[in-house]
Amino acid sequence: REPGISKSVGPPRQAVVGISSSLWPRCASATSARGRNEDRPNGPVVLCFSRKVWAKLSVKELAALSRLGASVAASWRAGATTHAVAATLRRSENLMCAVCQGLHIVTPQWILASISAERWADEREHALRDGAAEATTGVVLSEALARARRRPLLRGRGVYLATSVIGDVRKAAVSVVAAAGGRLLAEPPPLAAVVGESDIFIDEPAHTAALAPLAAAPQGPRCARYTPALLFEAALCQELRWASHLVPE
Repeated sequence: REPGISKSVGPPRQAVVGISSSLWPRCASATSARGRNEDRPNGPVVLCFSRKVWAKLSVKELAALSRLGASVAASWRAGATTHAVAATLRRSENLMCAVCQGLHIVTPQWILASISAERWADEREHALRDGAAEATTGVVLSEALARARRRPLLRGRGVYLATSVIGDVRKAAVSVVAAAGGRLLAEPPPLAAVVGESDIFIDEPAHTAALAPLAAAPQGPRCARYTPALLFEAALCQELRWASHLVPE
């Protein structure tokens, strides 16, 4: 067992996890110039892993990543995480945030190739491609990442989370809004004249209490409400597919 590296630390509850960054030395740079791709962000390489990938990593492999200059984050961190490592495409909080930020999303083979070469491998050769999941969800991951890099999905938009949105769903929604460049609203948004050109009201379908602040308002059309799935689907495909997630009145 390598000194200072322990894999006895259990992963957090999130689907994409790592070990505490306190177990890793921070580095002044991601790696040496000979191992850095031109498109890699400057600064430390900060990795987060899916549960399945994390479970298969050995202590020896973790130590090798440390020698390459990597840090491991327990969860996605805005402005810090640079790579998400996963074998499949799914709606985990960290993977959704990684797509929203246009980060490198790579397979475990990128880790093995980097360790073998003793420098960071080209991410483009190990980019995650999950044909089955992409076909099922209507997501083309490479295109979604390109859209996220051109313009944050929620730039200029506010998002109101009704009190019905609770627990892990609310936590993930808050993270996705931040990762996608949006802002959280303290009050429900006003009625929008045109769908798609407004702030967003997120609610659970069977919820009525969230509308209480609107009860005293003058009679008339209410602001359209959408399920949390609007945000989570949009995080992976980088498109807001309004009609599929409208909460019926």
